[in-house]
Amino acid sequence: MMKCNADYDAITALKLLYMPQLAWAMPQLKDRSKLPNIVDHVIKNTMDLKHLYQVGVVTVLCVQPEPSYKPLITDGLHFLFPLVHVELGGTLKVTEHASARKKGN
Repeated sequence: MMKCNADYDAITALKLLYMPQLAWAMPQLKDRSKLPNIVDHVIKNTMDLKHLYQVGVVTVLCVQPEPSYKPLITDGLHFLFPLVHVELGGTLKVTEHASARKKGN
């Protein structure tokens, strides 16, 4: 009778499921000129490029293949929390200057 490690099987299945998407996304996450092209259209024009790049960096850190280099989930959240608008419970305040610049795009 074969013994099966359920955790290993679940992790292997997830890796197989998401590897093609990661292989496609990683070069775009690392290239600032391509990053805006992969943002969901619903939020595409609601974020400064500077903040979008920061989200890209955190994403790359969190999905890299070497587990020992990945940040703890709490660290990832601490990196992202300052990018969440105050109205949504974060600390980011939108200034009139930033709002006017978005309307001009």
